[in-house]
Amino acid sequence: MAKCHIGDMIVIEKVAGMAELPAAADILRYVPLTGREPQLKEPGPVWVIQIKGDVQQLGGEVWTDPTCVVTESGFGYFATGPVTQTATGKVTLPEGPAVKPTETLPPLAP
Repeated sequence: MAKCHIGDMIVIEKVAGMAELPAAADILRYVPLTGREPQLKEPGPVWVIQIKGDVQQLGGEVWTDPTCVVTESGFGYFATGPVTQTATGKVTLPEGPAVKPTETLPPLAP
């Protein structure tokens, strides 16, 4: 959670779901990614944290409902919802997944 800045930059109440998955390729069952992301080829387990709400990004963007992925070699956020340019108000959507996710990540609390 620390690598995704949960608890310091992002309040824990914004965590919609979180899980440790046995392989990075399993992410596609839960998160609408394109399938071409290099992180999906990484070996070993991966942590996935879905955020509900807006997250300010460097560069003047606000990402709505992004997903943080933590692998053995690194971490980062993926825009899995609308992206708003704060200077212009222009909203863009990320490229859709090749195959829609079939499962949801478990919430932190029941």
